[in-house]
Amino acid sequence: MARIWRLTTHHKYQLDALDWYRSERFIALNWGWTGDLRTDEPAANEQAIQKLIGPTDDHHAARCLWEFWRVMEINDLVILRLSDEYSNDCVVRVGDYYWDRTYPPKINHYPDCDEYEWQGHLYKRNWEYFHRRRMAFVGNMNDARQLWESTTIAPGYSVYMALNQRVYK
Repeated sequence: MARIWRLTTHHKYQLDALDWYRSERFIALNWGWTGDLRTDEPAANEQAIQKLIGPTDDHHAARCLWEFWRVMEINDLVILRLSDEYSNDCVVRVGDYYWDRTYPPKINHYPDCDEYEWQGHLYKRNWEYFHRRRMAFVGNMNDARQLWESTTIAPGYSVYMALNQRVYK
């Protein structure tokens, strides 16, 4: 049986991120400066990913990234959510994990998108959403709301996590 996940589209620019996901047919997660987890071993466990992430104010970062990469499976359902607002789209993840260092088309419209260097590479702040999974839409806002209301957050997860698992009530 497919798992159900909730993914916050972006920590700050939720609607723009959702439009980007829709047009490019993927879902994404932050902390892209870690590199492609398929080739950047030793990302073999959550603790190794924490070392790749480095210092962050999000103590759930490593777990979210680990589960996005290793736990989420093809055909799992994902509810894309805009922060604390109602759910927007319910999607089926149809592809596997990939890492892509392209930025959204509107990247130059964000005032807090300055460049910075990390381990010899330049990045644009607030848009390091390079960890991705292909997806296809399977439901609209009403479907997402029904799925949201028929499930609850799984034990051991936090509402403050960018990605968390849900279980049927």
